[in-house]
Amino acid sequence: MPTTLTALFASALHEARSAPSEPIGIQRAAGLLVTAAGARRVEFRVDAGRLVVNGFPLRRGAPGAPLITECLEQHLTRRLALPAGLNATQWTELAQLYASAPGIYPTAEHMRAAITGIVAGATFEHSADRVPDDPGVSESGRGSMRLLALADETPPGDPALVSRETDLSELSAQIDPLIEEAHKAVDRADWLRVAELLIDMEKVAVEGGPATEQIVTRERRRLLPVSAIEHLVGELPTSGASTLVMEALSTLGRDGADALFELLAEQPSRERQRLYLQALESLHGADDAIIAALASDQDDMARSAAIVAGRRRMERAIPVLGALLKHHDEQVRTAAWRALEDIGTAEAMRMLG
Repeated sequence: MPTTLTALFASALHEARSAPSEPIGIQRAAGLLVTAAGARRVEFRVDAGRLVVNGFPLRRGAPGAPLITECLEQHLTRRLALPAGLNATQWTELAQLYASAPGIYPTAEHMRAAITGIVAGATFEHSADRVPDDPGVSESGRGSMRLLALADETPPGDPALVSRETDLSELSAQIDPLIEEAHKAVDRADWLRVAELLIDMEKVAVEGGPATEQIVTRERRRLLPVSAIEHLVGELPTSGASTLVMEALSTLGRDGADALFELLAEQPSRERQRLYLQALESLHGADDAIIAALASDQDDMARSAAIVAGRRRMERAIPVLGALLKHHDEQVRTAAWRALEDIGTAEAMRMLG
């Protein structure tokens, strides 16, 4: 059991690092973690550089052990104890948290708040007191400097290290006010302001690179569960707001696509349906959601997904669209036929006979 948990959590961490804007891989690993953990508590502990899982010391080269140890140490975590019954969303957010850039949570209080914000009953023991102090580092900067030193094994005082600490400080100064204001906007249901802030957060993420994108993606998911995204999507028909909301939705990827398909399944008015399909057409990172919707047992969902796949010229969808040509519903068959015509490749044309 410890080796299985280790391999799965390491897989989630790897996915969170390598593809922060596409959560499907993390979510798959998280779902397996729910099954592997079952109704048992889970504890990860680092003891003299060695990973201990549920009291069982793993050999240093055990599958996944080096990556988990690295992530725990970069966030100065000596022990992380999780209560029984974590769901897939909680495992996903924990993986994204520990895959984030070292130093973004500079103190034990910041890290503990982030962890307990995801899992209320979690126990976190910080290991900052185990890192030797460096007389050349000021007390105010010590937390971030230690984290960066662990991450890069760069000697304290190195100019590159100081530069990276400055970058992290500037990043925090950019992101934190946006996140705080966005939470307030969600609380007061000011969805147009939420849209503006999502766009601003995306700009910071793009400018900051992959590590920043990880942080922004994780915080955005905590800010906007599916129910909140649906409220945001609900602003699309508002006069003068559709362009702003569509731009905001384009930053949400799979999460935004899932919410749009949920709304399409409710059989909205013709105008709302048009707006939702238009948003899906331009949404980045929506391909996985579209493929899943094509396989839906809801006829309207499959038809909508076929329309979007055609407009996006999704070659990846060709095999599924070909199968839909034999669907029991005539509207779905027609939508699939037109989508293959829109895609227009040789493979798509072969599907049409």
